[in-house]
Amino acid sequence: MNTSPAFNVEPADKLELSIPQNLYESLAFLAARHDRSINGEIKQAWVQWTDQLSDLKVILALLTSRYGNEHKAEVTRIDLRTPPDNIKHLPCKFKKGQVHQINEQANILRVSMNSVILKALAWWVNTWRQVDRLNAGAGSGSQPYPCW
Repeated sequence: MNTSPAFNVEPADKLELSIPQNLYESLAFLAARHDRSINGEIKQAWVQWTDQLSDLKVILALLTSRYGNEHKAEVTRIDLRTPPDNIKHLPCKFKKGQVHQINEQANILRVSMNSVILKALAWWVNTWRQVDRLNAGAGSGSQPYPCW
């Protein structure tokens, strides 16, 4: 076994996600834009969603204070009753302990772990849409994201 620092791998927990195709497409768009894998984008969304002082929340607050709320981007709603043929199944690896954190939130909310992740992912996509809209000076109504 190679023990050099270049091959240091952290243990990971796996979770099988069922993501509506349209949400998956928006995540793929953001992943490409952020130069990450889909798995990396999902993990980043979870970390930012659970962090009260996340970079994305701070950026959105600063932009909103500058431009106000009159230029809100369209909010994406996820219907959890998505037809099976419109669902993308994706095995996702999370850092050790994150799956336990997801499970705790699911138990508190009395929903599935998948529902908790979907909420975080929808927040991630919606918040990036809002940031992009405000960054553009709220001039254009067009969104670069796949349609929902």
